[in-house]
Amino acid sequence: MITSNKALLLVFLAFIFALNTQAQTETKKGKLWNIQGTNAGAWDLVEGKERFITESDSYKDLINNTTQDDLPEFTEGWESKNNTRFIKVKNKALLASPSEQAIAELFKTDQGTSSVTKLKDGDLYAAKLRGDQGYALIIIKEVKNDHKNKRKGNNLDHIFFDYITFIKPAQPDLSATDYYQQGLAEFNKKNFIGALSAFDMTTTKDPKMTNAFYYKGLSKIELGDNEGAVEELNHAVELGKKDCDIYTKIAQLNAKLGDHDLAVENYTNCIKLDTSKTEAYTGRAQEYYLLSKYQLGINDYSKAIQIQPGDFHHYYNRGLAYNEFGKYYEANSDFTKAIEIYPQYNYAYFYRASSKVHIEDYNGAIADYTKVIELDPKDKISYFNRAFAYRNVMNYPAATADYNKAIELDPNFNEAYYGLAQTKAETKDYKGAVDILNNLIAKHPNEGTAYYNRGLIFVEEKKDKEALADFDKAISLNPRDGESYYNRAVVKAELKDKSGACTDLNKAKELGVSDAQEMINTTCK
Repeated sequence: MITSNKALLLVFLAFIFALNTQAQTETKKGKLWNIQGTNAGAWDLVEGKERFITESDSYKDLINNTTQDDLPEFTEGWESKNNTRFIKVKNKALLASPSEQAIAELFKTDQGTSSVTKLKDGDLYAAKLRGDQGYALIIIKEVKNDHKNKRKGNNLDHIFFDYITFIKPAQPDLSATDYYQQGLAEFNKKNFIGALSAFDMTTTKDPKMTNAFYYKGLSKIELGDNEGAVEELNHAVELGKKDCDIYTKIAQLNAKLGDHDLAVENYTNCIKLDTSKTEAYTGRAQEYYLLSKYQLGINDYSKAIQIQPGDFHHYYNRGLAYNEFGKYYEANSDFTKAIEIYPQYNYAYFYRASSKVHIEDYNGAIADYTKVIELDPKDKISYFNRAFAYRNVMNYPAATADYNKAIELDPNFNEAYYGLAQTKAETKDYKGAVDILNNLIAKHPNEGTAYYNRGLIFVEEKKDKEALADFDKAISLNPRDGESYYNRAVVKAELKDKSGACTDLNKAKELGVSDAQEMINTTCK
C-alpha cells in the first residue's frame, strides 16, 4: 500500500518529468539570413538563439553557405561550423511523434553531413548536435530568394525553420586540457566526430591551444571536410606550429581543392625548413606538372632522386614530366631506369612505349605495349596503341587483330572502331571502312567524328560530293572542328569552288589548323 506522502512524491516526480519532456520537445523557431547580406547571422540550436558572425564558431550550428562568388543568387542551404551533423529525413512520420531515440537511430548507420543544400519548404532534417550534446529535428518553413544583390540595401533572403531539441543533461565543466585529452582519446579510437567535438570545446576554452587546432584539422580530414581542415591547420600555423608535417598536410589539401599555386607555396614552406624532405619535393613537382611548369617539376624530381636514388617512382614521375615537356629521349631513359628497379611496373612500359612512338621507334613501342599486355591482358588501351604502332610499320593484319581485341574488351570503345576503319582504308578496303563507320553513325547519329572519318574515306575514293556532305554534317554538329573545315576546303577546291574553299581555309586557320596557311597561299591568290 502506498502512503499518502509517497503518493504525493510520485505525483510530483511525474509532474516534473512531464515538464522536462515538454521542455525537450517544445517547438522553437529559427531563422538564417544570407551570409553575404546585412542581416547575416548564425543559429545556435543548443541555446536556441541567433549568433553574430563575430562570435566563436563553436556556437554556430547553422550558418548560410552563400559565398561571394554566388552573388547575386542566394544559396538555399546551410553549413555547420562546429561539427553539428545533418541527415535528411524522408519519413515525415517522425515529425508526428519525435523522440531522441528515433533520431539517434538514424545516426547509427549514417554519420550525416556538415552542410545542406537545395533546401525546400517542408524538408525535414535530423541533427546530431555539437559536442554530442543531443539531437534536433528541423522542419523548413520558408526559403526565400529575391534574386537581388545582397550586398546593397535590405536583405530579404532567408531560411525560416521550426525545430525541436533533445538536449542531454549538462556535463561537469572541464578544463581545456581535459577536453583536449578526451579529444586525443577519441581520435585514437578513430571516433573522429567525437574527437572534433572535444577539440571544439578545447579551443572554446583556450583559443590559443595550438595542437587542438591541429587535431581539429586532422579530424576534419578524416571526415572529408577538406576546406574546414585547411582553415584549422592554417590557424595552428598562425599560432606558431610551423613544421614540415603541417605545411605538407596543408599543401596536400590545397591540391585536393584544386589550388595548385597555394599547394606549391606550402610545399616550399616545408622545403625551406628541411631540404631533405622527399615528400615535399615530389608533391611540389606534381603541382608544377599540373600547372604545366614541367621544367620546375623535373628539377624537383631530380632532387628527390638525389635523396632516394633507389625509388622507381621518382624516375617514373620525372619521365612523365619529360614526356609532357616534349623531351622524349630523356623520358625514355627515365622509364628504362624505373623498369630496371621494378621490372613488373606496367605503367613504366606503357609510357616508355608512348615516348618511343614520339621518336618513331615503332618496333620498340610494340615490344613495350606487348609487355604491358603480358602484365595486364585486359588493358584495352595498350591493344589500341599497339595497333597504331603496327600500322606505322605496315603490319596491318596485326593492327586489325589488336583493334578487334580492344573492341572485344569494350564494345563501346569508339576510337577502336575508328582505328579499324582507318586500317581498312589504308589497305584500300574502302567498303569495309565505310561499313564500320555507317554502323557507328547508326548508333551515334550526333557524333561528328564518325562523319568526319567517313568523309576522309570518301576523299580517298574521290567521292567528293559524299565527302562534302559528311564534312557539312560534322561541322553542323561541331562548329569548332577546324579539321572538318580544312578537309571541306580541300574538297571544294577539287570541285573548283575557290571562294568556298578560301572561306573554309580561313576558318580552319582561325581554329588553329597549322596546314591551313600553306593552302591559303597556293589556293587563295
